[in-house]
Amino acid sequence: MRAFVPPGCVSCDDVLNEIYAKEFGNTKRVPCGHWALPFYKGINVSASEFQVQRYLKALHILQGQLYTGHRVACYVCCNGIVALDAAIFALDGATKCLAKGEIHPRGWAPDAGHTTLFIRSGLVALPASDSLPAKRKGGRTRKQERALVAYDEIYPRGHENTRDTREIVARRVGAQAGVSVSFDTIDKALKSRQKEAELTSKTDVKPTQN
Repeated sequence: MRAFVPPGCVSCDDVLNEIYAKEFGNTKRVPCGHWALPFYKGINVSASEFQVQRYLKALHILQGQLYTGHRVACYVCCNGIVALDAAIFALDGATKCLAKGEIHPRGWAPDAGHTTLFIRSGLVALPASDSLPAKRKGGRTRKQERALVAYDEIYPRGHENTRDTREIVARRVGAQAGVSVSFDTIDKALKSRQKEAELTSKTDVKPTQN
């Protein structure tokens, strides 16, 4: 029997499985306890290191979506359903909470016991997965192009003057783009675009006439 889930909400486990299937094309459901494997190596379950890294990617995607407002994490208390502040999900400790589907008494729990987390849609719509072509001029992949679009939306003046670390930049851009993306991928895409712009500007310069 599945545990009660409030109307309009989804369990962490269900959301993580949805992300995992979309990201890796895996239709087999990931057992609930496996999400904690990146943090608790002593758990007596069978999973390869490759699978564990995939679990961690799915967790980071969800964490990024919660941070950027694409989704909202909440819990149930006597006053109803309470949403957690999105800023919490910029913290590394939040990943463990998502892995267990709980907030803890030493973290952000509202009472002395563990409290179940639920997920619901945020105010920001998740981007479509097939809105861009596979390749673009300049040799950028579809993932890189989507990362550029997301990067420009979040950092119209660049990220260098913000307090966001490379990890946070990658997490926010990945959540906005709806894909798991590393900072190196973003950096390569930015450099590719800059090089393309420089080449274009050179070809646009007309020779002077004597």
